[in-house]
Amino acid sequence: MGQREVCECKGAASWSTWHRWLLALLLCVASLLVSAEDRPVLIDIAIPHNPTFDQATGAIQKALEGVATVRSHEVGSASSVIKSVMQGETDLAIVPVWALSEFAPAFGIYGLPFTFPEIKPYSFFMRSRLQSQLAEQLKAQGLQALGGVWYGGTRVIASQLPRRSPWDFKGARVAVSGEDWQLMDLSGVGAESIEMSETQMASAMASGAVDAAEVPWDRVTKINAAFVTQSDHRFSGLIAIYQVARFSTLPDPARQRITQVINYAEEHVSSTIAAREREAIDAVRASSEITWMGVDSGVRAQWQDALAARQAPAIERIGSSLVYEARINPISTLSYSVLSAPWSINWNAWFQSSPRQVKASLVAGKPYDFVLDLGRGIYPGALSSGISGLLQEEIAADPDSDEIHLLVRPVLMGGILEPAPGTDFRARRFNVQRDRLPARVNDQSVREKARNHLITLSDLAKELSVDGPMVWPLIARQAGCAQVVLSIWDAAGLRPLDYIVVSVPVSEVGQKDPQACDTSLRGGELVSGMEQLLEVGKRARLSSPTDAALHLFDSIPRGEGDATTVAVFVDRSEIDAAQRQGKTLPVYAWELAGNLTHFLEQDSMLPASIANTRQRLETPQPYTEVVRQMNNILFNGRTQTDQRNANGARTAMQRLSQRSEAPVVLVRYFDSFGQMQNLPLALLGADAPNQLFSHRITVVQPLQDARTLQPGACFSGWDFAIPRMLDGVNAESAELLMKDDWRMQGREVNWYQDNTDLLKFMTQAEPPSAVSSALVLLAHHGKGDVTFSASGLPDRVLDSDMRRQFVPGSVAVLAACSTLGVSAASQTFVNMLVRRGVGAVVASPFPVDTDFGTRLSVSFVAVAQQLRASGTSARVIDIFNQALQKTIETYGPGSGYADMALEFQIIGDPELHMCSAPTASNQKARGVQ
Repeated sequence: MGQREVCECKGAASWSTWHRWLLALLLCVASLLVSAEDRPVLIDIAIPHNPTFDQATGAIQKALEGVATVRSHEVGSASSVIKSVMQGETDLAIVPVWALSEFAPAFGIYGLPFTFPEIKPYSFFMRSRLQSQLAEQLKAQGLQALGGVWYGGTRVIASQLPRRSPWDFKGARVAVSGEDWQLMDLSGVGAESIEMSETQMASAMASGAVDAAEVPWDRVTKINAAFVTQSDHRFSGLIAIYQVARFSTLPDPARQRITQVINYAEEHVSSTIAAREREAIDAVRASSEITWMGVDSGVRAQWQDALAARQAPAIERIGSSLVYEARINPISTLSYSVLSAPWSINWNAWFQSSPRQVKASLVAGKPYDFVLDLGRGIYPGALSSGISGLLQEEIAADPDSDEIHLLVRPVLMGGILEPAPGTDFRARRFNVQRDRLPARVNDQSVREKARNHLITLSDLAKELSVDGPMVWPLIARQAGCAQVVLSIWDAAGLRPLDYIVVSVPVSEVGQKDPQACDTSLRGGELVSGMEQLLEVGKRARLSSPTDAALHLFDSIPRGEGDATTVAVFVDRSEIDAAQRQGKTLPVYAWELAGNLTHFLEQDSMLPASIANTRQRLETPQPYTEVVRQMNNILFNGRTQTDQRNANGARTAMQRLSQRSEAPVVLVRYFDSFGQMQNLPLALLGADAPNQLFSHRITVVQPLQDARTLQPGACFSGWDFAIPRMLDGVNAESAELLMKDDWRMQGREVNWYQDNTDLLKFMTQAEPPSAVSSALVLLAHHGKGDVTFSASGLPDRVLDSDMRRQFVPGSVAVLAACSTLGVSAASQTFVNMLVRRGVGAVVASPFPVDTDFGTRLSVSFVAVAQQLRASGTSARVIDIFNQALQKTIETYGPGSGYADMALEFQIIGDPELHMCSAPTASNQKARGVQ
């Protein structure tokens, strides 16, 4: 009981109006005509009024004429309607899902604000079945659901000022609908809830009687709001219930017809409201009058904490375990969601001697096929792993494209496996077919056939693959632990998206126990060699030569263990001289004895040394410990040979800094996950006993996503996101920020001086100018957010708010904390800038001292003003060095603050340059914001 019945209606699915839907229902059930039983069949509907619900009620009444009496009630009667079903007086009832919480407390989960994570809310409702705990509570009352929960929409917060976190609402008056079953209690965050009808909210917002309103999406554009926060904090929904004992006595044709009509109504209501909601969301996002703001997991957690005391009784009734599971993983907990299927794709790999002979270990001297596929779910009998976050982003980046093109590069490690004679291990193209991503009805049955060996893995791949399996013939040459390493790149071969390491034991003929090695597939780990590193290096885009290059990459050893790091250093002038003289090229390559990623990332290592240095800036040589530790990690080789090369590289770097003033060194470091990390090499020039560089070096790191520019392109505009008030600055810096004399004015010069300005800058999809620009940002950057002051509105601007598109060739100077740190969260902001057109970023991988950041930002303004006044063009690297030098001079030579400038580096193309004068084509330049 409660399962959907299927009725095929050719052509009806494409009809969209309610009249056509009703006609489809009548046609579909015409063959199921039944005569009513002696007793009347009663169905009660007690739901809120809205056009979709009202139309559904009428359609159900029409479709069940002659089968059941369908009675419509006001929503206030929902409780009595449920009781009537429980007492066996009514056959079926359709009520708001919240109404069941009186009898089955777990259903209160759907009305508990800020419970579900920030995903499409209707995924908890459409085509779902009830979670077991909810179903069990219904069963205890003798009830059962017919189908799942009908989606009825979600609530968001519209306001005149940007409000998102609970602290933004302190002292605010918020309109809440009196038509809701339960009012949103905001007293826990210091706000006042004012009850009114949704039609009254527009005038209340316009008159200033309220500051914000809790509304459904389709009301946002009707209440004259300037901002909308996609909180999706409360859902509404419907549910059809019946008493098992009474409903089971109905004749089968009657039950089938009722079930079919209710299931059609559920699907149509859910999809109609979801579609209208999506239209409303698109309209809001496209509006130039409304600024849309998202909510991340951090903001949601803040709301949960702020409302915890008020929600405690409700959570106790619902069940704390259910609430916890809903907050952590709602898809598996509360519904069987269609959204989980499109992303349930996995890498699957196997070795086979024939399609029916899959091998968990290999024998030396015998040929095999190595097969790799990307398909829907795990293949029974294959080695499997989930895809990386980068690959997920790549697939999701362009939802309108039919295919996502990938390049798969295989590498055989260790000489144990070789390509089969007459073949090679070339790269292959893999084209993800978007229409093959969603789960299909027969996926599980096909998987079961493979599990029971009724079909081969190759047959399974034909059904589940999102393209088609890739096959490489190979032969095992000797015993050992063999590894096949596959790197997955974008179509152009410029951006690594995922890495796979497949291990398999190889034994000699007749050997019983293979070499100690697990047959496994590990995703997201970069196992590479110098050839692959240099190939990445050759493809990184940099428009001018540098003086030297230091390449580092992590390599996984054959057995389990931490990644080790390999370094390669070359000095361009020494290479050129050796070539002219016919000598051996001086390329220094060594394996580091220590773990570089741990050194850069772990709080007890380099981050701790930087933090301690901050406390000693007024003392002589405050960076002594930092320089000592960096020398030890970089130039301590694993073997004697490694040590000789490390010493040679260190000496070559010393010669470089003595030979050239402010040399440019290209630094590139890929960690074991294929991510490019930031190494602050310039700090080896800080004043310390074992100082490496006698002159300051400029560290440049290429961008993996740089865009091709037109010849002669330059940036003209300046966007200064430098506040009047910045939390945490000293009195001198605070006074400097309040002054106007250094704030340059002019054409294509824009200022953003509070959180609201910053939000508008970041959310403005189209820039006001058609030319490249430079952004100077002085702010606090946390885990996924940026702010000038926590007392501003909103209290913070999320990285995910960034919707602004920059003209390619634009530049960003970030005097903000940890925008280049090792963690993914700290790099998100920079990555988004790059994806949106920024070609060079000036930033530090460490928390930036607010006073130093203030001085540095003011120095960039001064350099820009001088260049503008003289009509001089300048490269990013020149502007960078001039601004750093001005900042150093502010503090005086020998100051620890002066050495702090060495923490900054250029990410991207240092040759991007500023136009000699503002571009005449810009007609939308604005003044002070």
